[in-house]
Amino acid sequence: MNIYERVSSHLLVAAFDFGTTFSGYAFSFRDKPLEIVANNNWNDESNLSLKTPTCILLDPEEKFHSFGYEAENKYKMLCEEDEHHNWLFFRRFKMLLHRNKKLNRQTTVKDITGKRRMFAIDIFSLSIRYLRDHFFSELQKKYSGIEETDIQYVITIPAIWDDNGKQFMRMAALQADINNAKLTLALEPEAASICCKRITVDSKGQEFLTGLQYIVIDIGGGTADITAHQINDNGTLTELYKASGGPWGGINVDNNFLDFLKDLFGEQVMSSFKQKHLEDYWYMLREFETNKRQVKFAGCHEQEQTYITIKLPLALRDISKHQNGKVLEKLIGSSSFSSDIKVKRDKIRVGVELVRKWFDGPVNDIIRHIEDLLKTPEVRQVTTLILVGGMADSPYVQEKIRYAFSSKRLIIPKDAGLAVLKGAVVFGHEPLSISERVMRYSYGIEMFQRFKRSTHKSSFKVKVDGKSYVDNVFHVFVRAGDTVQVGQEITKIASPINKESSLYPIYRSLSSDPNYTTESDCEMIGLLTLKHVGQDDFESKKVKLTMIFGNTELMVKAEEINTVEKSSSTFNCLME
Repeated sequence: MNIYERVSSHLLVAAFDFGTTFSGYAFSFRDKPLEIVANNNWNDESNLSLKTPTCILLDPEEKFHSFGYEAENKYKMLCEEDEHHNWLFFRRFKMLLHRNKKLNRQTTVKDITGKRRMFAIDIFSLSIRYLRDHFFSELQKKYSGIEETDIQYVITIPAIWDDNGKQFMRMAALQADINNAKLTLALEPEAASICCKRITVDSKGQEFLTGLQYIVIDIGGGTADITAHQINDNGTLTELYKASGGPWGGINVDNNFLDFLKDLFGEQVMSSFKQKHLEDYWYMLREFETNKRQVKFAGCHEQEQTYITIKLPLALRDISKHQNGKVLEKLIGSSSFSSDIKVKRDKIRVGVELVRKWFDGPVNDIIRHIEDLLKTPEVRQVTTLILVGGMADSPYVQEKIRYAFSSKRLIIPKDAGLAVLKGAVVFGHEPLSISERVMRYSYGIEMFQRFKRSTHKSSFKVKVDGKSYVDNVFHVFVRAGDTVQVGQEITKIASPINKESSLYPIYRSLSSDPNYTTESDCEMIGLLTLKHVGQDDFESKKVKLTMIFGNTELMVKAEEINTVEKSSSTFNCLME
């Protein structure tokens, strides 16, 4: 069956793009899935984004107060009145989930002062609840009679997140009262790929044709997610190579800008400025966010760009003069930036070559990664690159990638920053859009096997009742690099551990041929718990362990064989 002929059970799909720096939502109805409506009713004075900042404010009783621009504005007002001390403000907390091996329900996140903590699961849950409630409120203003049960929800996540990060996000959504059966997680670069294939064409009007192989480069605020796809005859997508990427998002440019200010003024000055004049501090960062998008690639424009202008708040200059004992002009003149900066009234003009260096670290990491990726046999036939995400709007990023891969066609869709969000909506209607994925890891369980001299290490050999066994054997279900169908089930037979319940550790490895769970690139990612329904004839019982691959989330289940009652199992990646 063609994926576009599938009949949905829901009336509409609502997708939340929960980003490191900005978040937003969009939706469309089942009968018109490509007529996607993105919310533009944010309290945004700068018109900087069609999304709202990913930040949340709690009152002194640790209760939810506001999210996004409303949270920013309220906290700035509290700071001006010196009434903010008992309030908690959190921002850019999504990166907490990036490759956090110790992530669990007890993980905490610091507020902006670094002095107070809250459980991260609560901060994520409150944020998701706000997006859900805001969406439903706006929906009810335009369409009457829609119930919660009519909606399929989709939340976007980076493809490079670990299994525990994915489970954490789902648990946060469940805590926000989103029905588990009505929730889908969408991988961000895959959503962008679906958007481009179904909604957009390139600047020359060329469509995405069957057989086309392309790489999606999704550069958000925190991470860069990179995937490679091929369009199949039936319109589905096959993943050509395992998803990859790194922490190379736009916040790196902001951090480099802040490092520059620390080098110029000193860390103590910047700390005092941020603490005493938070509104001015945020205004400066917001203005930089606007100005950095004007930076262009060298030599690609008729009139060469020489500088960008940044307005410095008066409070920063006053604090600097008081602590450094110098006016701004003399401070710059005695610094290593004397040739890069010029002062003009309340502004500084920063040489564009210096500003480009703030971009070059993360962008060069992305370029090197793609260069290595294109050398692999699986993607050597790729002809097209697709650039999406918030950083895709940067002319400098666009031209730098275009220059690095001049032999490839580069597609930058209109509203590239919304490609993930729009694609997530389509994915909610068409979950079979992705037909095959490539495994990033080998997955399996730890087994206790009879010792074989030709196969096993003698150092792992143990004696049981006079017989030789070997412990810590990695029993593979699927191997890294394998291509699997969406929903592909692989089952192995195991023995129960004890009469009441059995715990089966689930392992993964970067190696395509792991032998033992004690190897350096092998790690336990979770526990599968099976509660036994009967204790009779325990020794003869067998357990069927099943792993389900190819979906956005790993699924693991277990059941007893040849029992009348149905046994229940749970898989937990968030171990305490």
